[in-house]
Amino acid sequence: MAARLGMTSAHEAVLGFLNTIVRQGEKTVDLLATGEAVVRWLEQSGLAATPVATGMEPEELSREARLLRERVRELICRRRVGIAIEVSVLNEYLAGGNYRIELSGDDEGELRVVRRFSSDTPRQVLMAVAVAAADLLARGDFRVIRKCENVDCSLWFYDRTKSHRRRWCEMALCGNRHKVTQFRMRGNPE
Repeated sequence: MAARLGMTSAHEAVLGFLNTIVRQGEKTVDLLATGEAVVRWLEQSGLAATPVATGMEPEELSREARLLRERVRELICRRRVGIAIEVSVLNEYLAGGNYRIELSGDDEGELRVVRRFSSDTPRQVLMAVAVAAADLLARGDFRVIRKCENVDCSLWFYDRTKSHRRRWCEMALCGNRHKVTQFRMRGNPE
């Protein structure tokens, strides 16, 4: 399994990993509910390049992905508000990693460093996520990493606005809901 993302896109992939619990109407949906869903997410995020080993139990992969997601979420929440994090939480996970680094070239002659991860166990399949999360925790700009301010929303994002005052995952969704709620609270008719 090869991880090919640059630092910023890897950081965004980690936030995307946190965003795998979403609200759909009145219910919450876990996008990592099955092993197949985990593999699909890894492929879409750019953190996977080869299939998962066939002898692996899909439920075990899903369970491990959800556990890693919650560990990473807790660490990012703490880091975001300036509370010291317990690095052993992620270090213990990273200790089970097995990868090598290679220099790779493309058809245009561009070179890049690629990490090749094993895929024999659920932890190894998820190692690219854990490595990217460690890098985010160490080098991410937590002044612009945000969680949507809508209390019913669990989504995280990088605030790339010029003023760095973005409050909502998407203005059309959560921002608009907030505006409508504020409008109604002022007693204005619909």
